[in-house]
Amino acid sequence: MTLTSSPCSARVCLSAEGSTNVTAYFPAGVWYNWYTGTTLSSMKAQALTINALLSFVSIIVTLVPIHVRSGVVLPAQCPAMTTYETNRSNYFLIVAFDANQFANGHLYADDGVSIRGTSTSVQFTANAHGISGRAARYPYHISQKLEKVRVWGLNAQKVPIHVKKVVKNAQISFNSTTGILVVKGLSIDINRPFQIS
Repeated sequence: MTLTSSPCSARVCLSAEGSTNVTAYFPAGVWYNWYTGTTLSSMKAQALTINALLSFVSIIVTLVPIHVRSGVVLPAQCPAMTTYETNRSNYFLIVAFDANQFANGHLYADDGVSIRGTSTSVQFTANAHGISGRAARYPYHISQKLEKVRVWGLNAQKVPIHVKKVVKNAQISFNSTTGILVVKGLSIDINRPFQIS
């Protein structure tokens, strides 16, 4: 087993051929499964056994277990065959709420090629009132748009769900059982301050 972690994520690698379960160390807190958004809670730092099998309709696949710590906003792009193609794809945000319905994070972006090129960063904040983003005033322009937001751990009893359509064609879904909110069909320029509420 290998555990790679940062303040906001943990990845556990299966090391034995045919393995489907793995025991991994999790610091105290709420962790969200990267693939499903379901929670794994650990009141204290401890080793937990997790299953690496995930079922999609009638297909069962083994995936590297990845968990996201509550309280973070992770910007991401869909993977492609090359880093060049990946860097050209639009962004999506994963908002992993903590118990106080708060999360924050940032994105660093540059051209991915130049050694001393320009760059910029975008700060994201999410709370019970919405999600906002503000880019630093650096010369690099991010051409990719924000096209989707997934919010994990939204407590409908603490936070009333009133989502204003930020784009004419935005599609919004909320599962009150899992606390997962998905807003897709966006086309937000993240170079400019924005608010989704």
